[in-house]
Amino acid sequence: MRGSQPMPSKNETYLNYGGKVGQPYASFKDRRHTKISGAELRKQLNVWVKHGCIEADVAEAIALVQENENEWLDLRDTYFVLLGASSAMGPLYFLLSLGANLICVDLDRPFIWTKIFDACQVSPGRIFFPVKKGVDWKGLIANGKLDELAGKSGSNLMSDTPEIGAWLTEVCPGKQLVVGAYVYLTGSLFPQITMACDCIIEKVCEARRDTILASLCTPTDAHVVTTEAAKRVEENYRKAPAWQKMFESLGLLKRNKMISVGAFSFVNGIVPEQGPNYIMSKRIQHWRAMVARKDGHVVSSNVAPSTATASVTQNASFAAAYAEMHRFSAVEVVYQELSLSAMGNLLVYDIRHPKSAANPATPLAHPLCLMQATAWHGGSPVRGEAGVLTNGESLYDSYHRGAKRDHLLSEDLRASHRVRLACRLLDDQLHRPRRASPASGEACGGLEQQGE
Repeated sequence: MRGSQPMPSKNETYLNYGGKVGQPYASFKDRRHTKISGAELRKQLNVWVKHGCIEADVAEAIALVQENENEWLDLRDTYFVLLGASSAMGPLYFLLSLGANLICVDLDRPFIWTKIFDACQVSPGRIFFPVKKGVDWKGLIANGKLDELAGKSGSNLMSDTPEIGAWLTEVCPGKQLVVGAYVYLTGSLFPQITMACDCIIEKVCEARRDTILASLCTPTDAHVVTTEAAKRVEENYRKAPAWQKMFESLGLLKRNKMISVGAFSFVNGIVPEQGPNYIMSKRIQHWRAMVARKDGHVVSSNVAPSTATASVTQNASFAAAYAEMHRFSAVEVVYQELSLSAMGNLLVYDIRHPKSAANPATPLAHPLCLMQATAWHGGSPVRGEAGVLTNGESLYDSYHRGAKRDHLLSEDLRASHRVRLACRLLDDQLHRPRRASPASGEACGGLEQQGE
């Protein structure tokens, strides 16, 4: 399906932002769609760097996109696979606005596909998508029966894993794919669907060796941070206001100290309230990113800021925490519009710039430094304190394990082996013969290019 809009006469790098660092993010709700570009964008990037909301290399990366915007932001030659295409943090709208070709995979729910079709229709982009067997999808599109088509489109990443994987190895032949997993489910379903996506990604990477991977990291995780960020943590702690020191002495706030492991500094931003399923799922994604990069694939894996999405703020504790985070130095919660435009620009930088950290030819001090580069963490590693008061407790109450380097690495290695074993067992189970894959019989909208 092709969008009805032409490409813009001039590509322009922009971010959606109407806020102010140090102020409650909700105060700027009505300005969340405001576009900043040109000199105003560069000025705002410098403000974020100065306050520690982003790392300096983020500003440099987006400035480089701006310098090359006419070439880099024309994505008509690029093919993206979006696993969880309608996700709140997915790049659907951003990529379509730049004329990209999107291979969309999402649940077979009419409201999901109505949303995706509507987005495509008002853009210069193009989408490919799976439909149920025997559906005359071309006729439905030609006759404008998109509501009917929405009821016959989609597939389930967990129950149709091998079929989706087989289809993606053959869709858009001869084109390099950028495969991104943007799925999220609550509880134990999150690691399940994450492993299903991992099996698909592994299969595509094996079949199409030039595949690029894309994923988003969360600031509520344990990450390697830059030397500058580690120093700033100490500075922010020394300059913490009296009320924070008092709350710390009463045990209501706890300092989030850096963890030194050899030559590296880690921030422990893991939030216990998010549960083990969440952090396990993020670990699977990190492991795939590092393994794929080692195997020669370009891998875009950037830390996204704390974002006030509906799924996050519906939790009363998180909503209360987000409302008060501006009281802590460097921390800024942002609206979804900024996160999407920021992460979209960093994705473009990663796949276009040959010297980005995403490129396996770029030397890294450690594989984990992939997640350190171009981190838009919203100040989480440099706040110097652990927190926000929520019902008398610190939401970001980190714990220092006091582990030595060898223990940390061996523990991580054991965990990674368990993940790999789980993925392999799931892969073996999913590939038992069941029914014909979309590529070998079931109709797929994604096969449109065969008739062009």
